[in-house]
Amino acid sequence: MPSSLIHRAHSARAIGAMLLVFLLTPLLATGGGLALSPLLALGGIIAFPGPDGWRRAIRPGAAIGIALLFLVWLGVAQLWSPSDAEQVSLVWAGVLLYGAFALACMRMPEDQRTWPRAALAAGVAALAVMLVVEAATGAWFTRSIKQLSLDNPALFRNVGRGASVFVVLAGPAAAMALAHFRHGRWVALALGAAAVSIALSFDMIANAVALVAAAAAFALACWRPRSALFGAALAAALWIVFAPMVITAAGPLSPEMRADMAFSWEWRWETWTYARELIVQRPFQGWGMDASRTFDQIVAMRGFDLERMPLHPHSAALQLWLELGMVGALLGAAALVALVHAASDHLDMPRAQAAAAASALAAMAVLSFVSYGVWQEWWWATAFLAASACILIGRGRA
Repeated sequence: MPSSLIHRAHSARAIGAMLLVFLLTPLLATGGGLALSPLLALGGIIAFPGPDGWRRAIRPGAAIGIALLFLVWLGVAQLWSPSDAEQVSLVWAGVLLYGAFALACMRMPEDQRTWPRAALAAGVAALAVMLVVEAATGAWFTRSIKQLSLDNPALFRNVGRGASVFVVLAGPAAAMALAHFRHGRWVALALGAAAVSIALSFDMIANAVALVAAAAAFALACWRPRSALFGAALAAALWIVFAPMVITAAGPLSPEMRADMAFSWEWRWETWTYARELIVQRPFQGWGMDASRTFDQIVAMRGFDLERMPLHPHSAALQLWLELGMVGALLGAAALVALVHAASDHLDMPRAQAAAAASALAAMAVLSFVSYGVWQEWWWATAFLAASACILIGRGRA
């Protein structure tokens, strides 16, 4: 078969995968976001590049080397983990398939990006509308699909995850509109207004904090593109490195301070304190990959008997230290900085693309450090989805 036909066939597959992923994202994110992982994996399978595509897009270098060392360390840390090996396999498979989707976006010629860009903008706009409606109707869609009552705590946790996905994707979608759409400024303003409304809904303070961080990073990147992006990566990396020391320095909170905290934040602080206690016991190698799930100590709090470690520490930084030790935390922090630096150099990022990347990274960092587990597949899928959106922006009209 002629190479031109092979190239056109692969482009058609890649465009189809992008349309599928971007147009289904609002439905799946509103439903709680967990299905984003198989969706993006399917997109990666459909658009999977051949060996030549991988060789051309991925240049050997320090960033790739550090990232691979981090992934290898996950497998090494599995050797002393009390948990089974399923999670490390899921992470490796996710990086491969989600990465294949992002790579397909990177290799997409500029003259073929119109429909994927439109699908991304339409998908994020549809997600905004669905979440605003959910906020106004007491999560009617989620209640209907999942058969949850209004007083069920799982209800707003489900919709809150969808809101987190939107907070991460709102910056890239706004930058896409500003760079490529005729009335992009109005689209960006509408997305910003929706983001404020959504971030303040569903009883998730973390989403509001993440939006503030994302907006600040977006604005700074419009002024100093590379500095803002690298600064966001460096700030996240420093928090990964120093998080246990910060928790230790903060010391035990007084009963009065704990009584003034929201219940969910007091429980979160108890979890962080327990994670720090465990980190001190095995600071160098950690307790092993996905070991957080195996701790079952109970604490009495406000009349309830609660797990001190509810599945994970609700902090990516502390989870890296807890499970992978100092070695894994330093590798993870170094990989983040190196990959962001290499991407900005390789892509020669224009202003809109840097603003999109900085805002998505800032939102991901805040939410990862105060809410979600570091190995959750849907959260990794969200990160790669945001990266794919940033890649598709390209040079823009200006």
